[in-house]
Amino acid sequence: MKLLPRSEVPAEETWDLSHLYPSDEAWEKDLERISALIERVKGFQGKLTTASALLNLLKAMEELMETFSRVAAYPSLQQATDGTHPGYQAQSMKVNLKGQEMQEALSFVEPELLALPEETWERFLQEEPSLQAYRPYIRRLLRRKPHVLSEEGERILGSLSAALAAPSIIYRRASAADLSFPPVEHQGRKMPLTVSRYDQYLASPDRALRQKAHAALGEGLKGLHTTLATTLALHIQKNVAVARLRGYPSAEAMFLHPQDIPMEVYENVLDVIHEEMAPAVRRWVELRKKVLGLPEVHTYDLFTRNRRERPPFQGREQLVET
Repeated sequence: MKLLPRSEVPAEETWDLSHLYPSDEAWEKDLERISALIERVKGFQGKLTTASALLNLLKAMEELMETFSRVAAYPSLQQATDGTHPGYQAQSMKVNLKGQEMQEALSFVEPELLALPEETWERFLQEEPSLQAYRPYIRRLLRRKPHVLSEEGERILGSLSAALAAPSIIYRRASAADLSFPPVEHQGRKMPLTVSRYDQYLASPDRALRQKAHAALGEGLKGLHTTLATTLALHIQKNVAVARLRGYPSAEAMFLHPQDIPMEVYENVLDVIHEEMAPAVRRWVELRKKVLGLPEVHTYDLFTRNRRERPPFQGREQLVET
């Protein structure tokens, strides 16, 4: 039993990305179109003096973001199927560079919008009814005003976007292309192990198989533990640095702010988890130990299903029957 290369997997068993782009050439065409959309948005710099200008800017930005999201999704989904494919890696790098170009070029937008007096915003909203569709965006933008830098500051951060994303990019590339595991040897068979297959092994009622799969996973992770630990540390340091630059009290506050979630709510959720949910989970583990007849419970024992438990939710079948 072996893992098939992506090129050998039957087409009917793979996902169809033609709904995004029928070919790589069509994707390249849209990628290049982003540059023209960026220039279109840049044409509004220093000209946001009327409600119609503001509306046209927001529409142009919306089209740009929608196009970029679609362009970025294509190589991302391709890499999810084969992280070692050089063509997919090259496409992903093109997206990263285009994203950096976009962020740097659009650094003027938020500072200029936030420089508008509050009464100007209200007047624009009254003069141009179509702006009402963008009111949620406007509200979120005004909430972020204390944390938006000057135009020059935003431009500098935009130019560093690819560098700031490096820890996440390294993690994705390393885990997709460089992470490999030894086969799971069980009952005279050598079975391949991947991150997705690991979940299947954990669901097995055969504890020996689960244990061997868990050990093989750990063995494979050893080869990248320094890389993964370093990228995590750099990712945390980056978040702390950006939060300080933008005037947030912490990185947590920076991530919660766009969701309009007060820090008190977040901390209360953590307290509930530690003080109320954790004891219940510990009791569940002890019950599981008793039902499964285990001397002790390990991580690989938490996901298998015993006969007394209800079968997993068969969502599609039950919805069709309903």
